[in-house]
Amino acid sequence: MSLKIIPNDENSLTKGEKLLLSKLKTLYSKEDEAYIYLTPRVGGLEPDFLLIDAKRGVVVFETKDWSRNYLETINPKEVIGVDGKKYHNPAFRTNQYFNTVQSLFSTDGTLLNDELKLNFNFSSRLVFTSINANEIENVELFNQYPTKAIYADELKEMSFKTLFSNTHKKGLSPKKISVIRGIIFPEIQLKLSEHEELEQIIETLDMEQEIFAKRVPFGHYVVSGVPGSGKTVVLIARAIHLLKQFPNWKIAIVTYNNSLTQKIENRLEKLNQSIYLGDLELSNIEVTTFHKLALKVAKVRVPRYASQEFWDEELAQHAILKAKPTYDSVLVDEYQDFRNDWLKVCIKLLKRHKDSEGKEQVNLFLAGDRLQSIYNPKAINWSNDIGLDMRGRAKIFKQSYRAGKEHLSFALKYLMSDESLKKEVEKFYDGSNDIESKTSVNEGIVFIEGQFEELIKKITDVLNEGYLYGDILVLVNTWSEANRFYGYLPPHLKQNAKVSKKIEDGLLNIVTYHSSKGLESKVAILLNIDTIHEKKLFYVGATRASEKLYIHSTSFNSKVGKALKKLFES
Repeated sequence: MSLKIIPNDENSLTKGEKLLLSKLKTLYSKEDEAYIYLTPRVGGLEPDFLLIDAKRGVVVFETKDWSRNYLETINPKEVIGVDGKKYHNPAFRTNQYFNTVQSLFSTDGTLLNDELKLNFNFSSRLVFTSINANEIENVELFNQYPTKAIYADELKEMSFKTLFSNTHKKGLSPKKISVIRGIIFPEIQLKLSEHEELEQIIETLDMEQEIFAKRVPFGHYVVSGVPGSGKTVVLIARAIHLLKQFPNWKIAIVTYNNSLTQKIENRLEKLNQSIYLGDLELSNIEVTTFHKLALKVAKVRVPRYASQEFWDEELAQHAILKAKPTYDSVLVDEYQDFRNDWLKVCIKLLKRHKDSEGKEQVNLFLAGDRLQSIYNPKAINWSNDIGLDMRGRAKIFKQSYRAGKEHLSFALKYLMSDESLKKEVEKFYDGSNDIESKTSVNEGIVFIEGQFEELIKKITDVLNEGYLYGDILVLVNTWSEANRFYGYLPPHLKQNAKVSKKIEDGLLNIVTYHSSKGLESKVAILLNIDTIHEKKLFYVGATRASEKLYIHSTSFNSKVGKALKKLFES
């Protein structure tokens, strides 16, 4: 496998950086599993390259194109050019990169190498692409521990021994690489963890997902995936990647419902508290629902008795007329629920930026799952409906990190019991045979028949098993039904439960199927499944659970109940 480059934007590199990258490509042409990040932003600093080699360790690089004739004065702290310009000694700067990265793996000054065993080989290299070693009178001026200088003549014969301080150290397992990537780039963590809790192994987006999130900034992209495949994390990682490259950009993340907006806001708030992002201003990322955004743009009041037509069509038409280029990038989560005019509003709000070839592009990024389209029944034809060519700009993720394998498989089988939905599954995911889940729980699906008393008994059992209130999500068809169920709860459960579009950590949350989009929970309870006549709603609900899925009905003699039981038992 050749060297994987992140992001895939070599045009922005200097001549010297391109030369070093070319040498690294040649060195790794026959090697397995190595990744190089181009100008990654780490703790507010930007080294030229960060290399992760599964066999040998990690290297941070600083590259200089200076010629010896340009350097007038060199001392351990400073370099002065013949034009009088002063620079930090680049060895000092490289050591800063080294110390910043190393500090990310430290707790109370101790490298995390006991429980996580991250005792990997870590090196820092200062590369001069136009100065030979014999041109420097005192080579120690640029060899300031731990940084070691590599000169142009050495670059020609560069080997792994040139790069790594200790080539005999044990290599990195895929899990350790995931931990390293997750600590350096917390935005790619699938579930944000506190690094001080050493027992928590960080699970991240896989490399394919991270590469897609960090593609060349300019242009439009779409990512689709099964529930729990990390689409929202990819979208947020994309927004942060853009902000790292363009700190002054104005970025909008647009969703359909309030619960998903809140989830994204909560994640950004946690990331904003992290030292690992340095001085990055995440406040430049605005998170909003489409309707809230459209009302702001259109500058219209909501009619006293607003019809569904107003929310679906009229508001977007008002917004299209008033929309002006405001944002440098717009990212849409759950794009499958957006109508064509909604997407046109998003596009009209975008500023045009020229790519490396001088072509004007709109920076629109879309994430979603067509199989969860519970609001918009019509599939999008990107070229005809929106005027965007998605060829070469789309990606499908078929592995779920959240939804239990049993739940995902059962939900897909139920979808495919409908001939038209079966075609939809086959079109978007080439069937369901190659869809995978990393989460597997024995007897993860249980059917509960009876009145609310049976559900309350089950909730009590779940709590006695060690689950917390915040681990439980109850899904219902309507808000009136949610309130009715909440009112039926005994006092000790009621004080630890909530009915709201805004999810509250630590409480048992009761929400509608529609409001559950993008949410996840260890335990999901589907209440009164007989009231769910749309198979896609069941698909949404059943894939919220990572461990236990409880399917409730007052009687499984209904059409929906019989179909589900028969399918489960087959």
